[in-house]
Amino acid sequence: MQQQSLFSKGKLILVDDIDALSGTKDRGGLGAIEELITKPKHLTFLTCIDPWEDKFSKLRKKCILIEFQSLKRDSIINHLKKICEEEKVNYTEKDLQEIAKLSKGDLRAAINDLQAFSITKTISTEDKSERDKEEDLIFCLRKILKSKKWNETINIFDKTNEDLNECMLWLDENLPKEYSSEDLKKAYEKLSRADVFQGRIRRWQYWRYLVYINILITSGIAISKKETNPETPEYTRTSRILKLWMAKVRNAKKKSISEKIATVTHTSKHRALKDTYPYLRKILQNPEVIKELELDEEEIEWLRK
Repeated sequence: MQQQSLFSKGKLILVDDIDALSGTKDRGGLGAIEELITKPKHLTFLTCIDPWEDKFSKLRKKCILIEFQSLKRDSIINHLKKICEEEKVNYTEKDLQEIAKLSKGDLRAAINDLQAFSITKTISTEDKSERDKEEDLIFCLRKILKSKKWNETINIFDKTNEDLNECMLWLDENLPKEYSSEDLKKAYEKLSRADVFQGRIRRWQYWRYLVYINILITSGIAISKKETNPETPEYTRTSRILKLWMAKVRNAKKKSISEKIATVTHTSKHRALKDTYPYLRKILQNPEVIKELELDEEEIEWLRK
């Protein structure tokens, strides 16, 4: 954003899917974007699904919001006609209208359908099923945890808008309700391997590993069981996020006190937290120590619990 283009003719910068960026409190992420676009040397475009999220509040004030509407059916038909002419595919006006109708304003979906319907160089909309409708996450989970056929489950999460992280958390929460004993062990092994690949994606940005994650958490878990549970338990949202948040709240006071100990004792925050704090908790209730560390009322209250 701050450098000139190769031939000094200017350039356009696109930052796609900023929904995936971290909040302003972390290093980089949205905080860096907000700072860089304050004095941009080049025109910068940012795309996101929901610009009204709280984390975009500061960024929205510095940007011009432009909403992209679904494409009109005529525009999609004209584009499909051009593709058919270039690829020498036989078609009828009725075929293209049907494909455009099914796409619901999504040009990429229309092109994918066109390719599927024109494998034989002739588009046929006869005996075709409707585009896969978005399925509920509960349905996807039940399909995986009840079915033993890999081909019925391998692409099941394509039917929901939830990302794979959320899907893995749902599986982690509900696996014990359907599997037991050796089956549960095998299923969690598949889930843990998927988590390993997810970590590699975060470190190396090698997104091809998503293929392995998808197979492991769908077909891998589905074929891990010998028999299907005849009962129909109620699936619930994962409680792990809530537990992590509660743990963070519990540890926030401890960390803030440790930071003040580190300042007074001239040690690192880590050492104050691990080496000093556990042994001095009782001593920290001394009024003189509290005064020297400048502990606030909430921290004092927390120490007295």
